[in-house]
Parts: sequence; structure tokens; C-alpha cells
Amino acid sequence: MAVINGSLLPYLGKKLAGVFVNGKKTKVDLFESLPDEIIIEILSCIPAESVLECQRVCKRWRALTRRPYFAELQVMRATPTVIAECVDGGKTFYINVNNNAEKGRSLMRFLDRVRKPNLEEINSNLPRPRLQPNCGFVGSCNGLILGKRGQASWEYFLYNPITLEEITFPKIFPHGYVCGFFFCPETKEYKMLHTYLKGDAYQYVIIDLPTFSQRELTQFYCSPSAVPLFTLPTIANGNLHWMVEHRTPFESKYYKLKTKIDDHPCANSILRFNTQTENIDIMPHPGCDHCPGPSYGRMQLLEADGKLSMCHIRGELVDVWFLEDYPTWNWIRRYNFSITSICRWIKERSRCCVVLDLLHSGGFNFEEFTDFVWIHNDEVLLSLASEGLFAYNLKLNTIKEIKSAGIKDWNVYKLYSHTKSLVSLRKF
Repeated sequence: MAVINGSLLPYLGKKLAGVFVNGKKTKVDLFESLPDEIIIEILSCIPAESVLECQRVCKRWRALTRRPYFAELQVMRATPTVIAECVDGGKTFYINVNNNAEKGRSLMRFLDRVRKPNLEEINSNLPRPRLQPNCGFVGSCNGLILGKRGQASWEYFLYNPITLEEITFPKIFPHGYVCGFFFCPETKEYKMLHTYLKGDAYQYVIIDLPTFSQRELTQFYCSPSAVPLFTLPTIANGNLHWMVEHRTPFESKYYKLKTKIDDHPCANSILRFNTQTENIDIMPHPGCDHCPGPSYGRMQLLEADGKLSMCHIRGELVDVWFLEDYPTWNWIRRYNFSITSICRWIKERSRCCVVLDLLHSGGFNFEEFTDFVWIHNDEVLLSLASEGLFAYNLKLNTIKEIKSAGIKDWNVYKLYSHTKSLVSLRKF
């Protein structure tokens, strides 16, 4: 496979953009002499929506971009987006937080799940999907969204918002919930991890897709955090990680049997699932080893450029930890910043910061309204209740607001990381 110098890609991207002028195909001859490897290298570096447009240029481009290898390469290079699930109106927002886009404006689109299934997008004319109302977000992997219909049903579905492909799974889960959705590179299969309470322990089950074959794993004495119920794992080093749901020894005889009596819950706070061996174990969180129980609600695991990281809210301060050596579980606290400084920055520009006013009135804690999404290029993406979405540069201590035209009410329930891709569901 030929490799292009990264500095040439912006130039080639601009040339590629010239293919479309007022909806007409022009300048295709600029790329006709290039070998397939170079075309794939260029097209895999542009957003998934743009790749769809490029498929209309010629049969050659359409054939190249429909190869499974191309989809894998494109999703690996794609910039993550955010799915912000709001309480009011039942809307799910997809926000492209790549601030290097032309015009310096983020791309936003939202799915209105209450009034009618409707996909709108600024600066785009993608077709609208056929999604039913009351769909809950369960997981995201390689551009595929795992959702659940209704509050009481157990009907799960996979959906790609770019290709608009959708499949519904049979109702095979009478109880429990799906706590993980991942791709196994060895078998090239997508899998779901399901858990439910069985006696005094949690039974974990692997569901292979698309065969829906089930395999029971060993029972374990704890489960992922149940707040919110469908807590997404943080994927790093190919494994799934969660903050655990702690149960007191009085609530679980199995917990007392399988843990050391002298062990503090801090030593059993991060649940880990190995996607290759399918083993489950539990590890300590970084920092203090005797935290009070409420502290676990202030810790959030994140993916940071392929590494596992954690943000720990301590009052108005946030400690940012990075897992530097995965085999030895060696954590390093690399950054520390103040949420109050972000609130003051907001107030200086808008003359108002509801979060800061509530804090001054008392009875309100930062962890109640602060949600972290990811860390990318030393920037942490976070939301502050009704204030919006912000990127804080941990090295430069600078703040920038992620502009998103069309979002009037930032009553955000939960933020999720999602990467847009062309991964097809046709094999399912």
C-alpha cells in the first residue's frame, strides 16, 4: 500500500473538493492517473459524508470506497463526534467537534425522536432515516449505533446513520442489560456483552453477531455502574472498562466470599473485560486507596488517544490521570484544572453562568452537572449542564466553546462518543 506524506493530504483534499462545483462532476481527470492505493489513501482521510458524495463521481471511486478494507481504514482515521442525549424533547444531537472545518463552525445534526423521526443536518443533504420514536442509545462501535426500542421492551437494533442501514435483533434478553458492544479484530465479528443478576452474583454472557449464539462466561461479584442504567464501557488497549457498581457486604454474600475482607472498595473499583480471552477481572483506581464511598460518583473513565484515562472531580478541581503502562497498571496524574475557572470564563463572555450562580447558592456539586466525553490531543471535551459543550486544553489552559447552531436547550442527559463511518450492515 502506498503511503502519502501527511502534509500533502490538505492540498489533495482541496483538489478533491473541486470535483463538485454546483452539484456537477468536474476535474475528475486530476485523479484518473493516480493508482488505486493513492485514491484510497486520500479518500480515507475525509469525513464519511464526503465519501458518500465521492461515490457519485465515477464507478471506480464507488468500487474502491465500498471495499471492506476502505471502511476499516476510514473509521480508524475519522475524527470522533458526540452524541448528546437531551432530556427535554427527547432529542439526540450529533455534533462534529472538529474545529478545523471551513468557516470555523461545527457540523450539527439531530434526530427528533418525539414528534417524528426526522434527521436534519446543516450544510448537508443526506437522506433521512426511518427510525422509530423512543429509541435509547446503548453503544457505539466503528460507526454502528446499538440502540434499544422502548423502555420496557428488549428489542435491540443496529443502525448506521451514514449509510442508513438498520437491522433489528430478536428479543433474546428476558432480563438484565447489554453493558458492552465491541468488535473482535481476530474473528472480524461484532459482539455484545450481556449481564444479569443470578443469585448473589452477576452472570455475563457473550452474544456473537450476526448468529446470536450465546456463551455464558464465569460469574462475577460486581457489575458496571448502574447510573445511568446502560453505562457504556471505555475501550482502551482492546479491552472494555467500567467503574463498578459497589454492593455492600450485607447485600451480597458472594461479594464477601470473593473479596478480601481487608480490601477497601478502592482496590476493586474498575471492572475490566478482555475481549480476546473473555476474562473478567477488577482493578484499583488511581490516586487514593481509601476514598469515601461517594467519591466513585466523581470518577469517570475516558479514552485518551487510545489510552485509558480518568477524570476525578475533587471539589472544584479535576485530576486527570493516564494509564501509562497497561500491563503493570501504572497510572500517572498528568494534569489538574479548575472547573470554576471555566465557569468564570463563561460568565465573562455571556455575563451569566447559571452553574456558577447555583454553586454560590450552596447545595450543588460540580459532579452533578459535569460530564466528560473524551481526551484528544491534550484537550478534554466536557459539558456543563445548560452552559454547553467546551474543549479545555490541558497543556495551554485555554478554553473554547463548541459552537453548535440550532441547539437552543442544552439540558443534556448524557454525552457519548461516536465515530461516523461507512461500515456496512449488509453481512448481518
